Amino acid sequence: LLGMFYQNGHGVMRDYGKAMEWYIKGANSGDDSAMNSIGFMYMQGLGVEKNYDQAEYWYKKAIKINDQCEYYHNRKMAKNLLKNTMM
Repeated sequence: LLGMFYQNGHGVMRDYGKAMEWYIKGANSGDDSAMNSIGFMYMQGLGVEKNYDQAEYWYKKAIKINDQCEYYHNRKMAKNLLKNTMM
């Protein structure tokens, strides 16, 4: 939850680096939503260099814990972005 506040600037200054720190803490605790958010951050290049392999890695980790459409959609989107950048 704190990661989302920093990512979106809700009640705090927007800080993608701090958002990523909080997402990683959540992911290390097994929070699938944090894992999904890390994937999104890598896919969009928010606070980190764009990295579609890392995005897919984190989406897959989230899917292993909680297989919901949001995670599937994001993983599929990351794959499509990767294909488009290679063309």
